[in-house]
Amino acid sequence: MTITCEIDHRKRLTLVRGSGELNEQEILEFVDALISDPDFDPSYHFLGDLTATTKMDVSSDTIQRLARMEMFTEDSKRAYVATRRFVFGLLRMMELTANDPAGNVKVFADLAEARAWLGLD
Repeated sequence: MTITCEIDHRKRLTLVRGSGELNEQEILEFVDALISDPDFDPSYHFLGDLTATTKMDVSSDTIQRLARMEMFTEDSKRAYVATRRFVFGLLRMMELTANDPAGNVKVFADLAEARAWLGLD
């Protein structure tokens, strides 16, 4: 399991990359650390690149809890990218569960499409 985070103030972007097998505890600990980071800005866009994630051992309750967390402002776009079906499905569950009337949470199978939707390319 590896989760890395890069906060780009110039692009106003939080980039998180996950690889290998991710479990519930690791993900929750990472989220807690991220929101405690003084460089974290909830108004920045978010890109969760999980294309190198091979497995996610996370309950549907935790997915729903993560989806309902109010970590970001209303205008902040959140894009998640996964190429493996199971990981993509979990992220879609999060997308559908999120309280997001503005449509600012999207799941993609292609990193270039996610970056374009965020206005990065």
